[in-house]
Amino acid sequence: MIYIATPLPRGKTYKEAARLLLREVLLRRGVSEAEIACGENGKPYLKNRPDIYFNLSGCPEGVLCAVGPAPVGVDVEAVRQVSGRLVRRACNEREYAEIKSSRDPARAFIRLWTAKESSLKLSGKGITGNIAQTLKTAVDLEKIDYLFYDGGSFIACRAVYRRDAEIYGKIKFMEIT
Repeated sequence: MIYIATPLPRGKTYKEAARLLLREVLLRRGVSEAEIACGENGKPYLKNRPDIYFNLSGCPEGVLCAVGPAPVGVDVEAVRQVSGRLVRRACNEREYAEIKSSRDPARAFIRLWTAKESSLKLSGKGITGNIAQTLKTAVDLEKIDYLFYDGGSFIACRAVYRRDAEIYGKIKFMEIT
């Protein structure tokens, strides 16, 4: 299950809103108590429920939560202008050329960024070591299935290993307060 909540509840940071969304999704699955811990590279997991995987992301536009029986990575980012330096640093030559030739380079870059970040979150590696090299090689179209949602002011992405793509389905909206 993948849920997005937008706009954020009044007075909540996106981190607080993401935790609220996770709690609501877990309650719908019958999980009333969840102890969150972090793995070696900071990937969160449910300490008391190793059979349930989850991932969270948030930005000022909304929060994204995926919960299911297989590893998953998600990212949501506000669409905004980004510096050419960041695009160069995060993209390989092919990606850079595609973004520069796009009708909407900012949207194209954010879409690619969400794919890269959700891939890294899926693997549990995160952005470590040589950041530029990690980002330039993060997207793996052969092994990973990506699902995007373009919300106009934000882009959301879910990454799972291809064998698990049907488990997570489409992105659904949920209201949180």
